[in-house]
Amino acid sequence: MKKWKWMAGSLCLMAAGFSGCGQKSSVPDTLLRTAIAVTQKGAVTVYLVEDFEKDYYSLQELQEMAEGEVTEFYEEIPSEEEKAVVLESVEETGENRVKLIYQYADWTAYEKFNEDVFFYGTLEEAKSQGISEKITLQAVSDGRVKTLEELEKEKKARLLVTDVNADIYCKGRVLYASEGAARKEDGSFSAEGTEALYLLIK
Repeated sequence: MKKWKWMAGSLCLMAAGFSGCGQKSSVPDTLLRTAIAVTQKGAVTVYLVEDFEKDYYSLQELQEMAEGEVTEFYEEIPSEEEKAVVLESVEETGENRVKLIYQYADWTAYEKFNEDVFFYGTLEEAKSQGISEKITLQAVSDGRVKTLEELEKEKKARLLVTDVNADIYCKGRVLYASEGAARKEDGSFSAEGTEALYLLIK
């Protein structure tokens, strides 16, 4: 399991421009870019949207390639549970795009398979992973700025951290978010243009 050696203060993340209360969000039927949905229990679903040129390969070939990557993952890490990573579907979405849907049992399975930064857990678990308590977040409701250390009382909340360029959809209500986290009308957040996205969810 990866542990991040981020120095305190190296990411001083103060969000700006949020208004209204945090809201729950759900993935829309039509996607133009990659989206990631996280349940309150930490299961992760990735809707990977990519350009698709039939002149280079067929949909069947793409599916076989994706299935092969999943098989290779289990061969490299035989201790992983059978359903840690599942390729649910591969389908064309029109406009020369294709959508691949992956199901991950939890954030560790996602991180191992994709080798991206991804964490979802309690603030205590975040601390054990080396995530600095000095990182600051801003309340979605009223703009108050607090460090993770000051938010320790939020025992039931979960912290999501990622550097993935995707729209993030959470089943819980987002209480705090990091600087540069673009919040969309459907309640999703994006790490695009930021070093990392932090969301505190309840």
